[in-house]
Amino acid sequence: MDLVGHIALASSLVLLSAESVQAQPNRPFEAEASVGVEPMHDSSARLLEEISQDWDGLEWLNDNRTEYVFDESGNRLGELRQSWDGLTWVNLSGSRHTRELDSLGRDWAVTEEWTEASWILASRLLWIYDEQGHHIERIYQEWSDDHWLNWYRDLWEWDGELQVRSTTQVWDGARWVDNERTFTTFDERGNRIEYFSLLWDGQMWNNESRLLYAHDDRDNQTERIFQVGDGSEWVNQDRGLNSYDAAGNLTEEVDLVWINGAWRNHEKHVYVYNESGKMIEWEEYFYFGHSTDWEPNWRDIYQHDEQGRYLGRIGHTWGESDWVKVLRSTKSRNDAGQEIETLHEDWTGTDWVFTSRFRIAYDDSGNPVQYLWGNWDGSEFVNRHRRLKKYDTGITSGIGGPVPLPDHNDGVKLHPNYPNPFASSTTISFELSRAAKVNVTILDPLGRVVQVLVDSDREAGKQEIQWRPSQLGSGLYIVRLAADGVVATRSILLVE
Repeated sequence: MDLVGHIALASSLVLLSAESVQAQPNRPFEAEASVGVEPMHDSSARLLEEISQDWDGLEWLNDNRTEYVFDESGNRLGELRQSWDGLTWVNLSGSRHTRELDSLGRDWAVTEEWTEASWILASRLLWIYDEQGHHIERIYQEWSDDHWLNWYRDLWEWDGELQVRSTTQVWDGARWVDNERTFTTFDERGNRIEYFSLLWDGQMWNNESRLLYAHDDRDNQTERIFQVGDGSEWVNQDRGLNSYDAAGNLTEEVDLVWINGAWRNHEKHVYVYNESGKMIEWEEYFYFGHSTDWEPNWRDIYQHDEQGRYLGRIGHTWGESDWVKVLRSTKSRNDAGQEIETLHEDWTGTDWVFTSRFRIAYDDSGNPVQYLWGNWDGSEFVNRHRRLKKYDTGITSGIGGPVPLPDHNDGVKLHPNYPNPFASSTTISFELSRAAKVNVTILDPLGRVVQVLVDSDREAGKQEIQWRPSQLGSGLYIVRLAADGVVATRSILLVE
């Protein structure tokens, strides 16, 4: 990959994820297991191996396998991916991560890649922090001809706990050269009100894009305007307007586009909640060029059990004058509240007909050990695909040899966020057995800091915080909790 490709990689991964999600109606949550998306689970066990198999009508046939690599302390270093050639597993690719000190005593995160029969050096990252723990510099290098080569670096500036400026530079072989710069402005309550980026053309900085935000007195984002640079002027592109109820729940999103010097309605989402604050209805509308009013497109009705756990949905499309049922999904749970089955059905006009089924099996410790997908053939469910998972019990990992179990600290817990996936906001909760300095940070899939939610002393007990991403693409993000010497992470899915 060339230098330009590396600079673009960070943003392209998230953008591609956003495009794949938005190909379907922009539903607020439920990642459909029928299309191969596994539900997230709360497990402290260490995953050693995953095997994917396909059903040929008579037996299960191996397809691919992933083995996870750990260090002697039980920390995951990476993974090795393999395919089945009919007789044995053949290595395809893999990556693992280690740490090393350079001649200056700096601590680098090193990535190695698997090629044929061995691990080889590929790249490394250096993070530099200030005295307050803020990241202020990141350097990325690649291994070439037996030495490390600079590729790019990021520089950050902070105003207290707020990141206000960033600069990306590339290495031209002799020095760092400016490439991109961003600025962020906040109001007195810490809400972001402006974010804009500039590109360096070799002689001067040129406006690239800008985002403007407005918030209500409860810090809910009520407006977003996206603009692009055109010389010395900013040109409107699209605009988002949000409304909320008294409890702070998002009730309406309206997207507008800038056409011929005026804002035009484009898309609208409506959210309805029950008395417990659980979403029970979601509707999607469009405003076409010939429209005189919003035209309905899709509606989901959501079901929850008495504990507020999600049980499924009924999807509708708009007919000539009313909503028409299209599909239904129904989830079942075991006594521990874990999802064990999801049934998918289509509406024929008179009755519901099965289309597919997804099942999860667990071991005695509550770890999911099998995901099973099946299709309805008209009389019964037929196996299609399954994924097997193997966990440690103080046993042997696939590559690294015997690995001792890491110490488990019950004093710090990061609970699953809800809802997940989510559209506009999600609740992140954590629990401390004693008072501690807490840092809660949102990371993107490449490990870059997206937003610091908490960085302060917190008392013992269970605590909740709200995350309302203001301008992020749909995709996978990571919540990282650091407290009392413990670091915990969870994956969350944003669906715009």
